[in-house]
Amino acid sequence: MARRHQRLSAALGAFLLLAALTAGCGPSPDPPPPPGLVDSSLEMALWKAAQACDPPTLRNLLSAGAQVNTWKGPAKTTPLMEAVRTYGEACPRQNVEILLAAGALPNARDLLGNTALHYLQRTECIGIYQEMVVLLLASGADPTIHNKDCQTPMMVATKQGCQEKVAILAEALRARNAQGLTPSPKPEECLKKEREEREKRKALGLPPVDEVQPGEFPPAEPPAPGQPQAAPPASPPGQ
Repeated sequence: MARRHQRLSAALGAFLLLAALTAGCGPSPDPPPPPGLVDSSLEMALWKAAQACDPPTLRNLLSAGAQVNTWKGPAKTTPLMEAVRTYGEACPRQNVEILLAAGALPNARDLLGNTALHYLQRTECIGIYQEMVVLLLASGADPTIHNKDCQTPMMVATKQGCQEKVAILAEALRARNAQGLTPSPKPEECLKKEREEREKRKALGLPPVDEVQPGEFPPAEPPAPGQPQAAPPASPPGQ
């Protein structure tokens, strides 16, 4: 356990250094899936190999000319998105390292706007996947990207309840803020939802979400006309 924490700390330190070196550059644009992509058997083989813990096959396919950035399957995922979810004696680390070394784009998105970092937050809360979060961040993965559900990787990790992944992402976000890096722009549908939520809270006399302090409960919504006023919550014992 101590060695694992040491490795995580060292890798995260490398990410922080990378953030410092790229300060002011902003996030790299995320290319959409190439239009009219031909479903080549070589690329499909690579995509399927990325789902399995089979590093030798991955290397052979890439050496044979398979394109590392290819979108396959119903959700149009990339081999990297598949590789981060594998598990085995050599995986996901070897699969992910091979793909990244071949030029896999860490910020490529699937049909629903998810990146490999989003997919990684849905894996088990164990050391190897936590190390993969650090590896992707150090390879340029942007933790501020929203998917089409308006969720960032941090939101997904928080929902999954993995405190270790949440802590790693929080440190990465602090490093970005300290370096003045520009967050990835939110999709228009997310901005629309936020505007609607603000208007709804304003109409109800509630404060904006960002004005509710951690640990505070926002005021209860007023009862509908004719409904009795709810009783205030009981105080904790001893108060």
